[in-house]
Amino acid sequence: MAVLICTSETSDDPCVTTVSAAIERLGGQVLRLASDAFPTDLRLSLELGAGPPRWSGGLPMRDVTAVWLRELEAGARLASAGLREDLLAAARLESENALASMLGCLDAFQLDPLHALQSAPAKPGQLRLARTLGIDVPRSLLSNDPEAVRSFFAACPHGMVAKMVSSGAIGVGEGADSQPVYTQQIVEADLAHLDSLCLSPMLFQERVPKASELRVTVVGAELFVAAIEISADAPVDWRTDPSQVSGFRPSDALPDAVGRALLTMLDRLDLNFATFDLILTPDGRCVFLEMNTISYFDFVERAAGLPISEAVAALLLGLRPPRPGTSAARRKA
Repeated sequence: MAVLICTSETSDDPCVTTVSAAIERLGGQVLRLASDAFPTDLRLSLELGAGPPRWSGGLPMRDVTAVWLRELEAGARLASAGLREDLLAAARLESENALASMLGCLDAFQLDPLHALQSAPAKPGQLRLARTLGIDVPRSLLSNDPEAVRSFFAACPHGMVAKMVSSGAIGVGEGADSQPVYTQQIVEADLAHLDSLCLSPMLFQERVPKASELRVTVVGAELFVAAIEISADAPVDWRTDPSQVSGFRPSDALPDAVGRALLTMLDRLDLNFATFDLILTPDGRCVFLEMNTISYFDFVERAAGLPISEAVAALLLGLRPPRPGTSAARRKA
């Protein structure tokens, strides 16, 4: 059984390292596709005709039984070819489409299908879907209108935070100096400096009182739940505090109804992997914050001792079934 991990040549993704080791421990073979090397340095060909697809090039694609999509960076090196800007954009798009089409033609389990990853909603759509499934969500405002933001602030008795709309990591800065944009507390003095919203709208939310935060990692039908306790002086975003990042512990605090709703959400989105961030309030409510489709789990695995990498490897090797509500399960049946 060969698992193709689609990443980049320079990636130091710790999750790729731990899952690769788990795949090999379980008797599988790991093939690594450096998507940023395609099409400039990686040669791949797919011939389609009356018979089965025929592959040639730098990887034994015919042996692949599962694909793990971690990074799809096709065309990343095309800038060095000296193309005009319009041709460069077209070449990158065509490279991405070509590689995605090749991967889609593999008779292999996909974690997760590219169409599902591309159509997964950003934070506002996630909030709406979670609410329809009965999960509490914070009052939220997506806006580029300073007056609307000021009115929303006035209606948030516990305060307001601001975050990016995209669920992916967005960095500010160049190269090694790039830094993530974390969730920020908004205070009254900030309301006089909202003119930049005309350049980049943001998502504003009421600040929800916290007793703890939950990180739920879903692998197929399994939910791995970890929690950190939140003190009164804790930062708004736990990612900014190394002691909190390393403070996750196994938890049984996720309500069963919320866990079932999270799995239903992933069924709707045709995903077998995702991570969720939720708040447990002092009065016992469980409040949904966001979902990420391609995210890191190494820190919570390490801190809480949860066997997430082993579960991902087992799912990729077919040792654990995909969740029944997804297309991968229907295809396998």
